[in-house]
Amino acid sequence: MTVKAVDGSGLFTGSYFTAVSTQQGAHIKESALSGQVQLKHPVFGFLVKWSFVESVTSWVGQCFVSQTGEERLETTWLLRGKAKTEGDDWSQTRVGKDVFTRLP
Repeated sequence: MTVKAVDGSGLFTGSYFTAVSTQQGAHIKESALSGQVQLKHPVFGFLVKWSFVESVTSWVGQCFVSQTGEERLETTWLLRGKAKTEGDDWSQTRVGKDVFTRLP
């Protein structure tokens, strides 16, 4: 995940590159992300519209800073894929947790 500068209202954009896909044989490509952070509090949310599959993932979380200064983004994510039929709707939502740390 690469985040560009946060503007004065807390909005940000960037890109996301994953090594994971729910679709076999998908050619994984970098995808755009957009989000917002509470400027006075370390909570945020962002969304990625995947450029290689018909799905979108949203993350919400909080930034924690360790005593050594390491920043960790603790998040919960929700992925929504395209259902082929209304009857398949239940099968196209997944949820999980991620932790992001800043690379040196």
